[in-house]
Amino acid sequence: MVGLWVLLDVKAPRVLRCDESTLKRWLEAVSSSFEENPTNKFHTATRGAEIVQMVHWFMGEGGAGAFLSDYEKVALVLSAICLHSKHDGRSNEFHVRTLSDRALQFNDRSVQENHTASSVFAQTLSDDTINIFGEMPKTEMTQMRAMMLDLIVGSDPRHFFTVVHDFKSSFASEQPAPALSQGSSPALSRKSSIRGAFAQFMTRSDSVRSHAPEAAAGQGRGTMSKSLSTGQPALLRTASKKILTGVRLAGVAGPAENRVNTQLLMQVVLNLAN
Repeated sequence: MVGLWVLLDVKAPRVLRCDESTLKRWLEAVSSSFEENPTNKFHTATRGAEIVQMVHWFMGEGGAGAFLSDYEKVALVLSAICLHSKHDGRSNEFHVRTLSDRALQFNDRSVQENHTASSVFAQTLSDDTINIFGEMPKTEMTQMRAMMLDLIVGSDPRHFFTVVHDFKSSFASEQPAPALSQGSSPALSRKSSIRGAFAQFMTRSDSVRSHAPEAAAGQGRGTMSKSLSTGQPALLRTASKKILTGVRLAGVAGPAENRVNTQLLMQVVLNLAN
């Protein structure tokens, strides 16, 4: 299971203070929610796995993880896992124009994304056997929930360019900065450079793209091997020209002389993976 592999990789049991069996049950519950609408052939558990895999690639090979704490990585991966849970295959615009129950419930605002966030937390918190937040201190759980709500609702496609603009605007300077070294220290260093991280991402992604035909021939959907840590199968399927263009837009932001706005960085990563 891709979701479990990535959650263990970002140390989710330690961050959430839950055991692996609870994580597995939660993942099974979220996965089953993708199948509630059999006519929706796109927003499936397989699609969810691809998004998670892509997020993992952005954090690792892409360099974004160098700016994130373990806590933030877990919030980002959890958000990616349930991003399209209970999606009915219709657009937000459809719900708004038809005055659907979902549109009325969420006042026409990011209808599908709000429905996903609300449904996932309602399901999780109402069942102790899958409540991955049950052992977290209340303050930490509240912060984790707030972070996930922002990420899931912020994945509304209407917000994409606003997020990129805000991300670029969060840096005071646009002067060039050196790329991060392979073993650079994590995240919140004041000398860290988002330009450097994404310069590395572009170099690696271009390299993967140049080998796409050979790699695609030997990789199956959902392959869980060492290549999962590079995100190569997901990249080959979903890193379209639009995604790479989006990364370039985010990558021109310049150096972060102060702390990187990690919430915006996580939102950019999630939206690009989506």
